[in-house]
Amino acid sequence: DIKIDPDDPTKLVKAKTQAVFEVPKQAGNLMGALFGGTVSAITDIMTTALVWACEARTRRKIRVNVSTILDVEFISSAMVGDLVLIEIGVDKISKNVAFTYADYYSAGALGTEQGKKISKNEIMNNVGKILYRTRHQKLFIKNMELRAEMLPKSYRKLWKKIMNHKDLKVPSKL
Repeated sequence: DIKIDPDDPTKLVKAKTQAVFEVPKQAGNLMGALFGGTVSAITDIMTTALVWACEARTRRKIRVNVSTILDVEFISSAMVGDLVLIEIGVDKISKNVAFTYADYYSAGALGTEQGKKISKNEIMNNVGKILYRTRHQKLFIKNMELRAEMLPKSYRKLWKKIMNHKDLKVPSKL
């Protein structure tokens, strides 16, 4: 959900989206909890994608940006097999900096069997306590526009969707 100022189409009012994932075995530590580094990596990827979508919508180009602050507050933990709901948002994009966040909530252990679909209502009805709260600040590099060939191949499909403005939502699955 990207809201633009109706009086100034280059000004972002707010942006927010959600994603859900099941904590895979590979992302767990010896105790079976989600690694903190994985939380940081997911936050970086998801908030960057939302900033790209906002930039594409308001500026019609995407500026190169780097992380300057990525703060993770560990409130509780998700375990391997748990579903986690992430609320990703952009609070503000200024001339030089984007201020973003990603809050992680427990969506429980709904038992995702191979190939079984879980409805959005099931997930939303099961959302519980906050697990991690992150804040991510991104600095835009002056006079550098991001181009698809600068990205790893795995990001190019997302890039194409964002630039074509057909689907400006961050992917719902990681």
